[in-house]
Amino acid sequence: MKSSVIPSVMVCIGLGACTVTPGGEGGPPPPAGTGGCEFLFRNYDLVEDTMSTPSGFRDRMTVQPELAFEANRLRQAGCLTNADDLAGAASLPDPAPVSGATPISPISVHAGVVTDMAVDDQAKQFFIDRGIRARSVGAAGLGRRIYLGPFDTREELDQAMDLARQAGFVAPYPARF
Repeated sequence: MKSSVIPSVMVCIGLGACTVTPGGEGGPPPPAGTGGCEFLFRNYDLVEDTMSTPSGFRDRMTVQPELAFEANRLRQAGCLTNADDLAGAASLPDPAPVSGATPISPISVHAGVVTDMAVDDQAKQFFIDRGIRARSVGAAGLGRRIYLGPFDTREELDQAMDLARQAGFVAPYPARF
């Protein structure tokens, strides 16, 4: 039995197939606070982008195991936004016009993830009513990801992230979309 385990371990090490998802069992824990949520969201994106399922049983799964693991980490860390988090958003004033213009490459803001279609519509409308382009994309195992922008000045980007935080989103961050 030992002789069959050793070649398996050597193949695994040689091919690099024994990697552990960052922050997963055996890996470092995600950073604390909302920066930890950004780390976990980016890791979710990385796993989703690198998965390939050309055919077979895994193609028919609603949430593939690799993504289910990452989605659970996001839920456990409190990175999803629920209706209670956004309860006070409607009473926020409209943001003041942005002054100054530090040009940046156009980039969107990942405001956060909502777990309910009604909240998805309310969240998008909140930003649209304030003159900010908002759209959402389904995320397996999570809900709907809310994206804002794109923005082409640093001031607009910062203002959108600040408004998302004030509205109750957990960890908005710049993201290519």
